[in-house]
Amino acid sequence: MSRKPVVLFIDDELITLSKHIELLKERSFELVEVGDSDSAIRQFKEYESSSFAAIDIVVIDMGMEPPKDGFGESGFMYHEETGAHLLASLRTWDRGTRPVVIFSQLNEADIVNPTMRAFESTMQVIGKPKNWKKNRSSSMSILQNQFKTWIVLKAEVGPVDFVDKIESILSIKGIHSPLW
Repeated sequence: MSRKPVVLFIDDELITLSKHIELLKERSFELVEVGDSDSAIRQFKEYESSSFAAIDIVVIDMGMEPPKDGFGESGFMYHEETGAHLLASLRTWDRGTRPVVIFSQLNEADIVNPTMRAFESTMQVIGKPKNWKKNRSSSMSILQNQFKTWIVLKAEVGPVDFVDKIESILSIKGIHSPLW
């Protein structure tokens, strides 16, 4: 019997996403829910060192509040781009192998630019893409193809479409739940 896919769900407003979370659980996902960047880093490292299950996909909110002291466990000085820097940290540790869904209320332009800037620091680790500064369309393609990162805007999808997108992305990697 196959195991449940593990989702690391990082959002500082998880209560507002209860329908999304419940639907993921109903469709046989194991959820690791965290509300801040430091907890996300701890959970990520804990799962990665575990012999039981690895995180299959990360869902991250880009508009999270920074830690109150301004610094997080990753060593970054956090500011308005907390989600982008957290994403860059996770990408450094997993070398860009795990799919990530940026699930945010921000508009696409406010997500793509900080994300690509944050990835500049990790490009030496996972390979610098060609022409990434060319335009937003090519940046989106690079995010998906080279960084395995998708953007899903909260305002544009409901819980069912969101979970369908997660299942679709995992299917690309050959990961399937026993229920799908």
